[in-house]
Amino acid sequence: MTTLGKFIAVLLILATGVVGALVIFKNRPEAEITDPPRIIPSVEAVTVQRQTIPVAVPSQGILEPLTETQVAAEVAGKVVKVSPKFEVGEAFAVDETILEIDSADYIAGVAQAEAAVAEARLAFETEQARAKQAELEWKKLGGDDEPTDLVLRKPQLRSAEARIAASEASLEKARRDLDRTVIRAPYACKIKTKQTDIGSYLAPGAPIAALYRADTLEVRLPVSVEDFSFIAPDSKPAIDLKATVAGRQMKWSASLIRTEGVVDRQSRSVVLVGNIDPTAGGNEFDRFLTPGMFVKASISGVPLENMFRIPREAIYGTDRVLVIDEKNVVSYRTVEVVRTEQDYVIISDGLKVGERISVTVLETVIDGVTEVQVDTVNGVDVVPSPEGTEPAGSQPGGAS
Repeated sequence: MTTLGKFIAVLLILATGVVGALVIFKNRPEAEITDPPRIIPSVEAVTVQRQTIPVAVPSQGILEPLTETQVAAEVAGKVVKVSPKFEVGEAFAVDETILEIDSADYIAGVAQAEAAVAEARLAFETEQARAKQAELEWKKLGGDDEPTDLVLRKPQLRSAEARIAASEASLEKARRDLDRTVIRAPYACKIKTKQTDIGSYLAPGAPIAALYRADTLEVRLPVSVEDFSFIAPDSKPAIDLKATVAGRQMKWSASLIRTEGVVDRQSRSVVLVGNIDPTAGGNEFDRFLTPGMFVKASISGVPLENMFRIPREAIYGTDRVLVIDEKNVVSYRTVEVVRTEQDYVIISDGLKVGERISVTVLETVIDGVTEVQVDTVNGVDVVPSPEGTEPAGSQPGGAS
């Protein structure tokens, strides 16, 4: 092929390609232009109303005996007898005998003290007789002056009288020592620990047993200073105690008896003390009321009047909520939080009666612009069903 022929062939090929490209360009499909779908988040809402809200201050503590005593020997001696109940956990009535110390030496001491009292009284009566005789002899001698105390033996009488008082005091001590050989329960109690047994020798002050009061227990309940402000001064609020054992929840009632009156510097809490009678009966779980039992407590506080209560998840940060207007547009609102509970937040100001607030957490919100779809209000479905029927329920006006 000549050079001219090759050139013509190339031109034909280029022309064919250009024509084909034009045809394809003119016959290209038109792209459909559509607006992106508008995504409106769905939320649950509550309608707020003012109401009187009861306050329950939570706390927890360990049951302890109201009174605990370390019993010790007051006299020395060998333990010759113990009660069959002298074991840990056994109960004693008031003045019931726990153990006895050998009393032989103390019986002898009482006898000696009684003899000393008798001798002192005899000496006093003898001195009285001598004093009378001395007064008669002074008169017989015809003394004109008043006789002195020494002549009338008054110092001897005072000495004899003092010996009577001293011997009687020694007798009382001997009798007390004899009585102290018997160790008795100072009150209705139970044995917590014992440190001696039969055959042991006890010196004065030697520990015998640790006792605790069986008819009253107390529980120390720390509460924050903020929670303490919801308890009325000088009030006796009810305390509900509960504990869970083997999957069963046990409940008791207690009463507030005092406040320790100081703020703990580390925890910034105030300790309230309640008491409970484990012997009152009428509760199948009373047998679990023992020292060392861990309990949770709910203390009745002063009711809050004319307040809003909303779910805790409705709060953004510490004091903001999302209010939904009549066009379902949300905006942030700052509120006055009075109290925060486990599931609810109590608000005194910042909302209006009948307003709706969102309890669904929204990640991105443009204040006053973001629109939402309200699915439920106060738990009632307000979105029409797919068939276009009426909503499942109307929007209630009750408080959250």
